[in-house]
Amino acid sequence: MNFRKLVFIFVVIFLILLAILWFKGYFKASSQTKSLIPLVSITPYPTWKPKPGAQKPTITFEQFPFKATDKTRKVQIVGCQVDNSAWGMSYPQKTVEVPNVAAIATETMKAFLTEAANSGWGSFPTKQEIKLYAQQNNKKYINEQVILKNLTVDKLGNARVYFSQEVEAYGGGAARVACIHDATELTLKQFPSIKNVILCIEDVCSDQKGSSLFQP
Repeated sequence: MNFRKLVFIFVVIFLILLAILWFKGYFKASSQTKSLIPLVSITPYPTWKPKPGAQKPTITFEQFPFKATDKTRKVQIVGCQVDNSAWGMSYPQKTVEVPNVAAIATETMKAFLTEAANSGWGSFPTKQEIKLYAQQNNKKYINEQVILKNLTVDKLGNARVYFSQEVEAYGGGAARVACIHDATELTLKQFPSIKNVILCIEDVCSDQKGSSLFQP
């Protein structure tokens, strides 16, 4: 058997192995066109009580393909609107592009708050609401909109989301508090490593003993 035949045989075997690996899905992550992240569960905020027998809404996320070399990637941000359903709320979704970095959850929440600053996405206070709240309550805020101060995720999947003081300008109300919580939780749970979401204002978190954060 001459050298050319040996090379030909090795090339054929290599191509067959590549085809097998492709079929098994080893190279599909960067080329798939569309897939869905499994349903996300919602933890009803303590201040909000759906109607008896209400079923949790179906929440799915589109998983957009991306490559490690891409500068940006697509994610989804989840809003929240009070409605007349038995659950009492609906959760619209919007696709946005964020920097493709390791701290993808942080970049996603920054994009979320940028949207919220003008539209009130997720029932977060807008720039106008913050300004009016400060005037009515004799407060001085550093920022004109809600800022993400920090976002940490521990080994158990507990995400702590630290908002700036301006978030308190939501003004109260059980439905609005629940919406802020749900929109944040659902947006972050599109990332499988995040199992639970805890809201914080500056350095104080809502699960701390004696905390009165995010009350209606």
